[in-house]
Amino acid sequence: MLNQRVFLLLDKPFNDRCYGILYYRYNDKQFRFILKPGYTFDEYPSLIDRAYEKGLNVMMQKDAFRFINARIIPHGRQNIIDIMRSANLRSYDEFGMLMYTQGRATIDDMYLKEIEVQDAICLIKEWYSSIDDKDIDDIVDNLNNATTFVNNNLIDQNRKVLERGNILYDI
Repeated sequence: MLNQRVFLLLDKPFNDRCYGILYYRYNDKQFRFILKPGYTFDEYPSLIDRAYEKGLNVMMQKDAFRFINARIIPHGRQNIIDIMRSANLRSYDEFGMLMYTQGRATIDDMYLKEIEVQDAICLIKEWYSSIDDKDIDDIVDNLNNATTFVNNNLIDQNRKVLERGNILYDI
């Protein structure tokens, strides 16, 4: 069984411009979004532009999840049971909803395209070959090794905890 999946975030009106890679791990239900460098603040989509503005290369769980939630059908929608049935979901699941919508939202023309893990690794290494970033290194290591994030923590060079635990909720 797959324990991780990776996707390119593409924008149809801009000749399928790639904004980065969405990375999802089944075992701990964690999302990460790796920004593709080379764009300006104004060129990045809403919510991704905030990470760029902060100088981040990776949107960690909290921010990536906020971006995902803006792209999926909310759990409080009136006919959510019918939508879940149509999506073959037994219970509400953010990743399942994301797959059902293919990452599409009514506010733009972006969508997700699944790619192989090795292709994602190659792209990440190409994008960040000259940048030393612990978060990027951790993600590449996890993709390579298919292991869990170390205690669900990603730690920067100062050993400061950037994120802890699973903030996803089950409905």
